[in-house]
Parts: sequence; C-alpha cells; structure tokens
Amino acid sequence: MGATVIAAGVVAAPSVGAFPNATPRYEPSPVEWTQCTNQDLIDAGAECAKVKVPLDYSNPGGEKIDIAISRVKHTSSSDAYQGVVLGNPGGPGGSGLDMSLIGSRIPSGVGAYYDWIGFDPRGVGDSGPTLSCGPDQGIKYDQPDLVPRSDITEQALKDKASGHADACGKNSGELLKHIKTTDAAEDMESIRLALGVEQINYFGYSYGTYLGPVYSTMFPGKVKRMILDGNVDPQTAWYRSNHDQAKAAGRTLGKFFEWIAKYDRVYHLGATGTEVETRWFGERDRLDRAAAGGRIGSVEWTELFYSAVPGQGEWDRIATAFSGWVNNGQWEALQKLYDETQAPKTSGDVVLEAVLCTDAPYPDDWAQWSADAWKGHAQEPFYAWPSTWGALPCNYWTAGALEKPVQVDGENAPPTLLIHEQFDGATPYEDGLALRKLLTKSSLIGLPGGTTHSNSLSGNTCVDNAIASFFADITTLPTRKPGDQADMECEPASQPVPKALGGPRSGLKMSQRPAGLENTLKAPFRTR
Repeated sequence: MGATVIAAGVVAAPSVGAFPNATPRYEPSPVEWTQCTNQDLIDAGAECAKVKVPLDYSNPGGEKIDIAISRVKHTSSSDAYQGVVLGNPGGPGGSGLDMSLIGSRIPSGVGAYYDWIGFDPRGVGDSGPTLSCGPDQGIKYDQPDLVPRSDITEQALKDKASGHADACGKNSGELLKHIKTTDAAEDMESIRLALGVEQINYFGYSYGTYLGPVYSTMFPGKVKRMILDGNVDPQTAWYRSNHDQAKAAGRTLGKFFEWIAKYDRVYHLGATGTEVETRWFGERDRLDRAAAGGRIGSVEWTELFYSAVPGQGEWDRIATAFSGWVNNGQWEALQKLYDETQAPKTSGDVVLEAVLCTDAPYPDDWAQWSADAWKGHAQEPFYAWPSTWGALPCNYWTAGALEKPVQVDGENAPPTLLIHEQFDGATPYEDGLALRKLLTKSSLIGLPGGTTHSNSLSGNTCVDNAIASFFADITTLPTRKPGDQADMECEPASQPVPKALGGPRSGLKMSQRPAGLENTLKAPFRTR
C-alpha cells in the first residue's frame, strides 16, 4: 500500500519460466488519444484512450480486454523533455486515471518536463470488463463481534468468508483468474509498447510500491527511475503483511489516542493515551453487549475508527463523536461516521481481494490462521481479528494463486526514491526499511513521528522538493547511509488543532491528496 526501440511495437518478453506467468510477446496497437469524459481530466487538458491487452498473456491471440489510460502532456521544450511517468495510486484496485494530474504538484515546474500517464488497472473503473461479487448487500448494523469467543461465532464467520469467495467466483468470470500483480505488470508493459517509448519512469503509492518493483523485475531495464511512497515489503506478500499491517494500525491508533489526550480539555476522554485507549476498548465491550441506538455495536464502533489510521484529516471529527457518545450519549454522530465507511462496493474493492488472494499462497490450515490471529490480538487487539476475517476469503478463493510471490530483483532495479512516515498505519515503516535494503540503488526519506500514509506531493516542502530534484536530475538521490536507517529525514505535517480551539474541522482531506488515494484505506481496512 509503490520501461530496444519500440517503433515496430515489439520487445523481448521475459523468458518463459523466469516468472510465474512469463508470456509470449504481445504487440498492442499504438495509442489513439481522444477526449476524456471525466471533468477533472478535461479541465486539466488530459487526453484519454483504451489499450487492448490479452485477458490471458499466455494466449496473446485470445480474448482482449480494455485498459483505460490518460495523459497530460509535457509543456516544456522538446530539448527539456524527459519522457513519460506511469503512476499507480495504490489499492490494489485504486482507479489511477487521475494519476496523470500529479505532475502539476511537483515544485519548480519540473513536472512540465514529462508526459504523465494514469491508468485504471484491469477490472477497475473505465477498464473493462470489471469484476463483481454480486449485488451490494447495503449497510448492516449491530453485527456479531469479530473476536470469535465461541465455536458458533467462529464457524459463522468462516462460513461467511467461504460464501463471499464463492459469490466472487460465480459473478466475476474468467477475469478473476487473470488479475494478479504480474498481470498488471504485463499491462504496464503493453502501455509502454503502445506509447512507443523505450523506458518509463514510475510513481507508486501504497500497493503501487509493490507493483513498480514487480514490473522492473519482470521487464528489466524498462524503468529509468522510481518514486515509491508508503512502501510494501514484497518479501511478505500477503499473509504475513496482513498481520504486520494489523500491528501498524494498532500502533497508529495509539498515536491518535495520545493526540486526544493532549486535548483532554476539549474531549474529556482521558489525560493520557493509555487512559483514552482503556476508554475506547471499554466502550467496544459495552457496545458488544448493547448497541448504541440499536445500531452501533462493537464491529461498527471499530470500523468507524479506521479512517483515523491513514491520516490525520478526520481526527477531530472522530474524537468529537467519541466524546459525544461517552460524555453525552450522542449516538447519531457515530452512525453518521460509520455510514460513511460503508460506501457501496466498487469493482476496485473486488480487485483488491482478487489480487491479494491470487498473488501468493495462504495457509490451508485454519488452525494456523486462528493461532496467528489470537497472537496478534494479544499484541494489538484493535485490528488483528478484523484483518483475519477480511483476508480469510483467500482461503476459499476459486481462482488459483501463484505458488509463491514474485521474487523482486533488487540488484537490477533502477535508482529509486523511497518515502515513508514512521507511524504509517497501512504500510509499516519497517517495510520501507526492508525495501530500501532490497533495492540496492534506493534511498529512503523518513518522516519521524509521522502518522500519515502515502502523503507526498501534498505540500510538505522537504519531501516534495526532493521529488522534484530527483525528477530533474536522477543523480540527486540522497546519499545512502550505513546500516538500517533513513538516508534523509523530513518533518511530517503538523498535527491538527481541534475546531473547538480554532482549528479547522479536519486537516488535509483525501480529495486534496494525490489522485486515487481515497481508495487506499477504507473498509475492509486491509486495503493497501
């Protein structure tokens, strides 16, 4: 939670057997640009197109699907032009057409040197066909506790996961078998070929920090530079990373509780983070016994706090609802917050599950799932069990998974700028350090104390200027330091001030952040 002259449109693909789905060559048609239909893209002067790609790259002459792409062209002189940047906003399953707009966010006008390319991954948004697990079931209230304290509860939740996986298999067709990260990387190569360029540059957020290194591994030499923000350790995909994320989410929630305690005169929930945490878990137990307003039980209570984890923008609003319930019995604000986490499921939500369920194997034995979840629950009880139930459909998934994830080639990866905040709750900081170690030509910008996920190009001058320098001159990567540490540090964005003390109702809103990130962390929380 992250590119041989092509005039003839042909390039050597990886040798068969080098990767799980290494394929014969595929020659896409050149891109034919037309007017976009999305108003934001139109306003930015973007162009749009569809690239036809094989449903199954092992059968390039077979059925084709559409990959929707967008472009904002460079405005620099031809002498200053530096090529194309292909971007991914995360997910997996995040719509990426708006990634063509992020060049305008780069300081000093450096974005003008590039063509910016966004794309909707296969199965998502304007790319077609899309995936579905059947009709949306709507908002549910007062659901059974996700901590399985009885055999009956445990079996019911296992049956629910199995039923969901079966529904996805029945409703999604053949595309469900060809939705892996390796398929997305093949699509990126088709986009590169269709654009007629020798190399791409790459900008990835969140899951996009996994897709980029997978692409550079499968198609060595085709990426000139990468910028990856909110990094995934590719060596943990995806069962282990699910547990690591649960720990990180609990850690970041603790930082939120500390912030609430700092303003106890406003919220009256405790003078220390520990006191606020105790109150929060006490309320979860209470609501499991009797739902607020008959609707907000322990499950809903937990889910409405998910949006406190990826960023600080909603901290005051969530804390105000927390306080209003505890101190005045006001449950309506809790329901409003919860309802907002329950937006109708999109094709991107299904793609998220499909990618994570097929990229790598999961344990066959429920005993291991259960033991790992209880261990995680003992360490970080906020999200260990919800995370487990969110991932469990993968144990029943009808489309086959790879026997092992792609082994990313870090030695031959291009120069890469990594960015990671210390208390990122979606992708642990430890993942950023691990990716730095794996990608030997990378440097890491760390943000000590930061609690926001994938937040570059949002106004942090230190981070954004480093990105601009790297795009302007590939030799400007921060010098690597010895050992396991960041190579450069920037101050994170300041924490918000409660509205009651003169601050805005919320800080940086998702709509102000780089395109697509509104999909990076929403229920189910395991989204990358």
